[in-house]
Amino acid sequence: MILDSVLSPKNLKSLSIVQLEQLCSELRAEIIRLTELNGGHLGSNLGSIELIVAMHRVFNCPVDRFIFDVGHQAYTHKLITGRQELMENLRSISGASGFCDPDESEFDAFISGHSSTSISAALGIAKARDLNNENFNVLSIVGDGSFGGGMIYEALNNLNDISRFIIVLNDNQMSISASVGSMRKYLSKLLASRKALSFRRYINWLLSKLPENFAKYLEKLLKNLLHFVKDGTIFEEFGIQYIGPIDGHNLPNLISIFSNVRDIANYKPVIIHVLTKKGKGHAIAEREATNLHGIETKSSHKFSDIFNKTICKLAESDEKIVCI
Repeated sequence: MILDSVLSPKNLKSLSIVQLEQLCSELRAEIIRLTELNGGHLGSNLGSIELIVAMHRVFNCPVDRFIFDVGHQAYTHKLITGRQELMENLRSISGASGFCDPDESEFDAFISGHSSTSISAALGIAKARDLNNENFNVLSIVGDGSFGGGMIYEALNNLNDISRFIIVLNDNQMSISASVGSMRKYLSKLLASRKALSFRRYINWLLSKLPENFAKYLEKLLKNLLHFVKDGTIFEEFGIQYIGPIDGHNLPNLISIFSNVRDIANYKPVIIHVLTKKGKGHAIAEREATNLHGIETKSSHKFSDIFNKTICKLAESDEKIVCI
């Protein structure tokens, strides 16, 4: 197995695309096995395998910092950063945490079990990097469901002067269940306007090949023209270069885009809008994306089930109870 020979992300650098795709298949099978054995987040991890393999192929973690929002899509990250043995006892005292943990590995830059925090955390890391005159990339990996949290917009509002900062928007149109709200509708509009966005990406690609001062002059000159083609995305209004949407399971294309973005990010923050399938490669997890977001061992009691039963019982005698 290729996975057995992957002791750190450095091992990915020498693998061919065919070998990397085989590795993704092995990771998918291993995550299914581990979650069936120990419980854990299944659907979100199966959907992010190619994405994370591509990131580790192009970037140099832990020098480059990966900050996962929530962390429930980080099992691939753990498996290829020297923690295969720990993952055998996933979510136990003697094994790997179900989330990222800097005390567990130098490859984990931030610990969080809550959504909508990663861009703010990544911004803090990037600010510290610049104050210390250090030189590395900062990547925030965040699901579309997390864009319902207000902290994300506070962070976006402060990104305009930050370089070498990349947001990877992992869009599977779900958080635990289907994503709702105005941001979800907005992301859907972006998916429906691929031709206009493709034209904008082509113009931005041309600008990236020109000397910086000349490119900035042309960018101002073309701004009004570009807005005739398609109004700027909300991210571009924040000063963030938007790229996407792209197929999150096309490994060669992901590697190519990350390689190109690594250069663009030297000048301005970038957001890559990646489309993935929750539960990818597991027929039942794809069909039952909400129910198999996470699975528990047979002997465990799910907090959500206990809460649901309790709150419904209380609501029978108290009409003022409202669940949000």
